[in-house]
Amino acid sequence: MENKSHGGKSCCGGAGKHNAAPSAVALPVHDGLPRAVDKVCGMSVKVTDQAHQLTYNGQQFYFCCAGCRRKFNLAPERYLSGTPRKRAKAKQAASYTCPMHPEVVSAKAGDCPDCGMPLEPTVVGATIDDSEELETSKRLRLSALFTVPLVLLSMSAMFATHGQSMSGASHLVSCWLQFALALPIVGYAAQPFFKRGWQSVLSRKFNMFTLLALGIAIPFVSSLISLIAVTFFAQGSTAEHMVYFESAGVITTLAWLGQLLESRARTRSTSAVRELVALLPADACVLLADGSEERVPVSDLLDRCRVRVRPGERIPADGMIVEGETLIDESAITGESLPVQRVSGDGVRAGALNQTGTFVMDTREVGEETLLARVIELVGAAQRTRVPIQTLADRVSAVFVPLVALVAVASFCYWLAVGAGLTAALTFATAVFVIACPCALGLATPMSIVVALGRSAQAGVLFKEAAAAQLLGGADTVVIDKTGTLTEGKPVLTRLAALSPSGSAPAASMDEAELLRLVASLSAVSEHPLSKAVVQAASKRGIALARVENFEAQPGGGMVGAVDGRRVAVGNQRYLNGLGLAVSSAGAGTHSLVAVDGAPAGVLEFSDQLKSSAPHVVRELQRSGLRVVLASGDNSQSVEAVARALGIEEMHAQMTPQDKAALVLSLKDAGGKVVMVGDGINDAPALATADVGVAMSDGTDIAVSAADVVLLKGDLTGLLNGRKVSQAMVRNIRQNLTLAFAYNALSVPLAAGFLVSTVGFVLDPMVAALAMSFSSVAVIANALRLRNISL
Repeated sequence: MENKSHGGKSCCGGAGKHNAAPSAVALPVHDGLPRAVDKVCGMSVKVTDQAHQLTYNGQQFYFCCAGCRRKFNLAPERYLSGTPRKRAKAKQAASYTCPMHPEVVSAKAGDCPDCGMPLEPTVVGATIDDSEELETSKRLRLSALFTVPLVLLSMSAMFATHGQSMSGASHLVSCWLQFALALPIVGYAAQPFFKRGWQSVLSRKFNMFTLLALGIAIPFVSSLISLIAVTFFAQGSTAEHMVYFESAGVITTLAWLGQLLESRARTRSTSAVRELVALLPADACVLLADGSEERVPVSDLLDRCRVRVRPGERIPADGMIVEGETLIDESAITGESLPVQRVSGDGVRAGALNQTGTFVMDTREVGEETLLARVIELVGAAQRTRVPIQTLADRVSAVFVPLVALVAVASFCYWLAVGAGLTAALTFATAVFVIACPCALGLATPMSIVVALGRSAQAGVLFKEAAAAQLLGGADTVVIDKTGTLTEGKPVLTRLAALSPSGSAPAASMDEAELLRLVASLSAVSEHPLSKAVVQAASKRGIALARVENFEAQPGGGMVGAVDGRRVAVGNQRYLNGLGLAVSSAGAGTHSLVAVDGAPAGVLEFSDQLKSSAPHVVRELQRSGLRVVLASGDNSQSVEAVARALGIEEMHAQMTPQDKAALVLSLKDAGGKVVMVGDGINDAPALATADVGVAMSDGTDIAVSAADVVLLKGDLTGLLNGRKVSQAMVRNIRQNLTLAFAYNALSVPLAAGFLVSTVGFVLDPMVAALAMSFSSVAVIANALRLRNISL
């Protein structure tokens, strides 16, 4: 049925939208006016005086608006191919999460309701959002500006002549000046600390800012009350009294210094992901349908665009080369250190660097659908997950603040009871509130996870969950699939033997080169993997292929045809016998028989070659004390050959997917911590059953989906690198937890004054604030060492 004109409105105006465009370009004349179909939106448009039109491949196309014309101009084959068009993945709304509590997710920036830390974007951008750092820096500068004269004024008594302190009117003036200097610090610079502390009280989730707010408020309020009392209610008194406005100022300044250092350290912790984001170029050179070229923002690219990539440029999308050849550096994506050759028909990935030649590519996956975008998304999601080792820190953090408050109250009461005086008691209580640092405990694990998973992504090892990163390094058993995992997964012609008509001795009438020419010519017509292996072998030898006539093939049997007037048949014994050819099976493993003009002519033997990294990886796993098990659905002869070549003693052949899953389950039931490595659909159940499933990125989608770890390079070396990262991460987490526990276990009793008789000194609240600030920074700095793991 013909589309109506919709009153001349374009699809961009909201009228006449259709899911698919009709197949014809021109429509019958309607109301005396010729019409055409907009190939983008499917609207019927008037041809007469239509401004939005374009000629492509000698054919004229008409559009309802400039927007539809531009889309067609960018990717004409997208709208003419007749295949269903991919819908662009809807961009997710911006969200923010807490680095210490990843379960907290908010639609807008703010502070975490649990710990008070600033929320961070869940999606890391190529550029750094420094708004938090700028705000922190501003408050730090203002606080320091007033704190320096405040501290100097408070110490003026030390500079009094003859060692006598100030008293009377001059002392009161000094105290009120200290109050005036402390007021902007406490009233403005420290405001975020009070706000977060009050929120923690309302939510009953006490945190570091609860303690920090009390640590700032107690000396300021107690000093102000004391100053008011002496000024207005004890006039004429010459008794000395102490104020601690400088404590409030110094604590605030040092707290902001710690926040600034912490913010910068957390920014560095996500540098690995930010480097991945920066791999995508800002624009791309698109070959338009009208014959021109235009640089288009990458965000505007569609699938089926033709893009020209020049040397030194990064590839803007996933796709396939349709013209040209080049060397491509994929190290940033797969971890492959050497450039790889890519020719017409080969796939390329967004973010890879084109090194030598210029080529034209057909985009297939763009924007958030590219492998690079999915890697960034999965790494970000994994960095926000938890590891089992974090449970202990969570339990301690839940009771930490109430416990610290209890110690502070106990310290205050104790020192009052022993006659130390109100000032000393407040000093000890304030020091306890200020020095305790639940953030060091809270950051110990998340920071290590963020840095470690970012480093592994740089090396081409993608962890989907942090728990897998912890478990991989502690595994004691590795079950490995054969085809596509230890081997290339592609058959290679390893032996070609020409036979005499009797089928025994080498034929005198036909050499191996001639036999290969005949078989390869026939194989070129077939799509069978073994046929491709034969054609590849002939190509390497430079053998020219001949024309084939009367070609016939039987799936699972073989093929027959005429090559240069000779009848050539290739297949298994049953197939050739069915053609009336008297041949008998020969050779071991995977092989095919060849008959020429009704007589046995040769035997082709094939094998699946080991990956170059397989021997080294298996050897290293065994050297590390792991039990290596080979599990394959292939025949026992092939499995034994691979196991023998790699030195694997335990092997299982002819296994169904259920058998592999049952094997993994039995190993787990026996107390093993099992890693399953595979790449096929038949490996998916075992990958899901194992403690950690590891899949090759070039494997099936089902296997990749079922796995916990993906090796982007498709090489087992990534398994060794993943274990290195896992072990280093767990070791780093333990170091951080030890540091955080030790710091709080020693600092809180010290600040409370319980160790005065042992250490011989009292901890000033200002020193306590400095220690608190640097405890979190120390934990983050230790986590940042993971960026330097050698892989």
